[in-house]
Amino acid sequence: MDLSLYTYLKNSQRVPIVRLTMRKDETIIRCPFCGDSTKSNQHAHLFIHNEPPYKFFCHLCESSGYGNTLLRRLDLDNPDLILKINSAYEKMSSQYNIKFGGSSILSGSKRSFRLFPEKFSEVELRKIAYFNSRLNVTMSNKDINLFRYILNLEDFLNHNGFKRENLVAKLSDADIAYLNENYAMFLTTSGTDIICRAMTNNLDPKSKFKRYYRLSLTPNLEDISCYTLKNEIDVSKSVHNIYLTEGIWDIIGVYYMRDRQMSDSDVYLASNGKGYLKSLQYITNLGLLNANISIYSDSDVRLADYRRFLQHSLLCKFNNVNIYYNQNYGYKDFGVSKDLINLSPPEILTL
Repeated sequence: MDLSLYTYLKNSQRVPIVRLTMRKDETIIRCPFCGDSTKSNQHAHLFIHNEPPYKFFCHLCESSGYGNTLLRRLDLDNPDLILKINSAYEKMSSQYNIKFGGSSILSGSKRSFRLFPEKFSEVELRKIAYFNSRLNVTMSNKDINLFRYILNLEDFLNHNGFKRENLVAKLSDADIAYLNENYAMFLTTSGTDIICRAMTNNLDPKSKFKRYYRLSLTPNLEDISCYTLKNEIDVSKSVHNIYLTEGIWDIIGVYYMRDRQMSDSDVYLASNGKGYLKSLQYITNLGLLNANISIYSDSDVRLADYRRFLQHSLLCKFNNVNIYYNQNYGYKDFGVSKDLINLSPPEILTL
């Protein structure tokens, strides 16, 4: 445990709330990314792990990262602390590169994964049938790569050189069989995680796997776990179209709703619980600064919520942001077939 960052924030007089958890293993402050709770200025939702490089996560807007990013956002400068953070980060990165065979494995965009199965057994055919039934479509062989859809977990791990003893998530034979039986699985853009979504409501209540499960393959040092439909983007285009949702099924549903339209200026992206702010920062890091942004929202997230979540996003401040909802009664999102989507007129977000 290292309380250097906690002590510095506490003594800075620039951060109004700085407190420790009962175990003192985390520091809690108000989130500087979303502004935190509007109900009370005493509520704080950003938790910082008290160990360099001080990984943080906001339980309100889901912003995350490491201590140097947080200090920049707070406009604080402590050379000794930043040196400690960078040193810890480089050490962690070096250890992971040695264990997992070099930096290329830490970036999904630099590594080619084999997704097409060795054979189409009952496991694979059941996954395809579920996909087709949920969206009322017919999946082609090319769609397996387009959606990064994993039809057989054991097959995927074996053919892509993942040794189970080296995975971040520890899996037994029974675990793999259970996931294969009950979950639809998608590989994230970074290639570091598999997002598992239950295909049934009849899960074993004693299982450690819940309806939504993130299976970590390798350490994600950049903390980018978003999901994109596979596409070659032309960064030289003057304007790009960003289609953004919370979940994977939602962004695939939007793709089919738009009649599978995709050009080299289109990005289909799901934030996967990492928050829209993190996803938009990912877009910014790609150099796509001039964009038409369309958010296809869950029905329980309103315009005021987006205004609070995205107030610090430069991409949203300087571009058009349209919020859409599925107005079909009984369906709160877009992870359904096209005929079950009644698209609302856009609500325009201004920051």
